[in-house]
Amino acid sequence: MHAQDMPSLMAEIDSLDEQLVALLSRRFERSREIGAIKKKNGQAPYDPTRVQDQKKSFVEQCVRAGLDEGMAATLIDTIVKQVIAERLSAN
Repeated sequence: MHAQDMPSLMAEIDSLDEQLVALLSRRFERSREIGAIKKKNGQAPYDPTRVQDQKKSFVEQCVRAGLDEGMAATLIDTIVKQVIAERLSAN
C-alpha cells in the first residue's frame, strides 16, 4: 500500500458506507412491516427471546468475520433499541 492508493481506498469506503446505509434502511423497513403485522394480529411488539438470539447471532457472525466483539454488540444493541422504540411508539 502506498499513499497514492489512499484516494481510491477512501472512495471505496464511501461506497461501502452508502451500501451500509441502504442495507440498514431495508432492515428497518422490514422491521416496520413485521411490527405492523404484529400489531394487526394483537401480538407483542417484540419477543425478548428473539431479540437475545438475534443479538447473539449477529455478534457471532461479526467475530467470525474478524470484527471486534464489543463493536458488534454495541452496533446490534443500537439497532435493536431503535427497532423496539419504534414498535412501542407505534402501539
